[in-house]
Amino acid sequence: MIAATHAAFATGLYLGGSALFEYPAGPVGWVLAVFFSIVPDIDLPTSRIGRPLFWLSVRLERQHGHRTVTHSLVALLLVAGVASPLFAVDCGDWYWAILGGYWSHLWLDMLNVRGIDLFWPSPIRVVMPGRTAYRLEVGSKAKLVLLSGPGAPDHRHDVADFECGEPALDDWLKRRALRNEKQWVSRPGKCPAV
Repeated sequence: MIAATHAAFATGLYLGGSALFEYPAGPVGWVLAVFFSIVPDIDLPTSRIGRPLFWLSVRLERQHGHRTVTHSLVALLLVAGVASPLFAVDCGDWYWAILGGYWSHLWLDMLNVRGIDLFWPSPIRVVMPGRTAYRLEVGSKAKLVLLSGPGAPDHRHDVADFECGEPALDDWLKRRALRNEKQWVSRPGKCPAV
């Protein structure tokens, strides 16, 4: 998967989780979730995060390969340990945003044809679903369909009363969503280019 896919997935999980579990969703938590959703690809020198940190990503890829050590429970536990002081300064929401973003990357890569070495250093590859034909290939149309949702909104999709608990984020989402809704309703059957 590419960085934009991971960022979109982490955003959906973060904001969806906020609505479902009623935790406060703020811009800092959102940025942390999105940033840490691309961090596991630090083992790939051509990735968005691997390019500026090429000195580290080249070494990781040569020694371990892609989707191994940084896509494992060992790495997730390391991130959890490094982020744990956030609880001491009463920023537990940010801690969970970091872990959620990191885990979202691992989860999404499990849907890939190759899967991940979740139990690294064990060579066991973890994939979902078990049948290869149902897994996603990087850049495939199936991935686009999965992330595009059920379809373009129409007159039945009213977002005027939407609220996530953060006034600045609410305002931005409402203005953006309402503008997009008006565009799509005026062109029924046509979705904007992705």
